[in-house]
Amino acid sequence: MLVLVLGDRLANANGLVNLSTNLIVRIGQSSVILETNGNYKFANPAEFWQRIWKDDTNGWRVQLCLQTNGFNSNPVLRVECGNVLINSGGGYLRSPNGKFAKFELRNANGDIIVPKPNAGTNLLKDVYFDQGYGTVQPVWAISPNGAMEQSFPPTILTNVYPKYPQCANCGIVGYISVGKDSPPALLNLLNVDDLYSITNEGIYTLCVQPIIYKQRLDFFPASREKLMEILEKQGHDNVASYISNGVYFVNTNATDPALHRVDLPSVTTKIHLIPNVK
Repeated sequence: MLVLVLGDRLANANGLVNLSTNLIVRIGQSSVILETNGNYKFANPAEFWQRIWKDDTNGWRVQLCLQTNGFNSNPVLRVECGNVLINSGGGYLRSPNGKFAKFELRNANGDIIVPKPNAGTNLLKDVYFDQGYGTVQPVWAISPNGAMEQSFPPTILTNVYPKYPQCANCGIVGYISVGKDSPPALLNLLNVDDLYSITNEGIYTLCVQPIIYKQRLDFFPASREKLMEILEKQGHDNVASYISNGVYFVNTNATDPALHRVDLPSVTTKIHLIPNVK
């Protein structure tokens, strides 16, 4: 058995094919092509979308995954997003407080189930493991009643995002990466029992619409000579770059603090819930 280390994950290479060129291995639930140059890519991106999802004409896709953890009466909800059209998606961020454009639960009679009073006060705690929250939030991001939903402005600034409290140079919290050949990004991980007091067993209807924000990144490939020219004209403070396979990828908008809202698709699913109130 051949064991390959990719990133920080191990995969048992028990299904190798096309041995003369590239190897295909399994990492978790995904098939990965190990290329001869040492890089790897996912062999079948459709494997990422096996749950309840919906997309829009711009390629944005939202997926809901209902999981059980053995400790709670009702499922844990994993909210993911991705884009099946764009090649790469740097500069995207979760909503700064984890709230949604729409998050609605209805019972079999169509009645809206009101969330717990504090349901929306700390929605990202399981994503960031209780780290990353600043002490000051802008007025528009404060929800005294713990609502799950919020009306997000079309444009915000990066200073509304919290910073990692234990790392002064790590920047703001919330960046995600999306791309058509990449796994979906985790937006929220929510315990339904933390959000709602369920008194009656039954089939409920859950409707979820998240939002994300995008920083305008002007990434483009360039030679080292072109990069030096750009740095000389625009200054080091407004240019970021990285190198891949000998090609420099340059961002000439690195210090722009403006973030623009991206409205994602709304997804509706049925969910079986049991009482969690004694």
